[in-house]
Amino acid sequence: MNPSPGPAGVTSKPTRIIVTDFDIPFWSVVNLMIKWGLAAIPAVILLTAIVAFFGTLFVIFFGIEASRSMPGIFR
Repeated sequence: MNPSPGPAGVTSKPTRIIVTDFDIPFWSVVNLMIKWGLAAIPAVILLTAIVAFFGTLFVIFFGIEASRSMPGIFR
């Protein structure tokens, strides 16, 4: 990290900060968790659609050959 020039061209060293505590109201945390849970629903739907798409492509390209080489599995 390069020190940035301060006023009149004086360079200053970066200041290190240590965070020791967060003071967050309980209901704000509950609200955040509810938003995360609701945001996860479309994400799961999208991931399921992507996996189904690639799974379908896999079966289309490799399903027939796999069923011929392993006839007991794909009946």
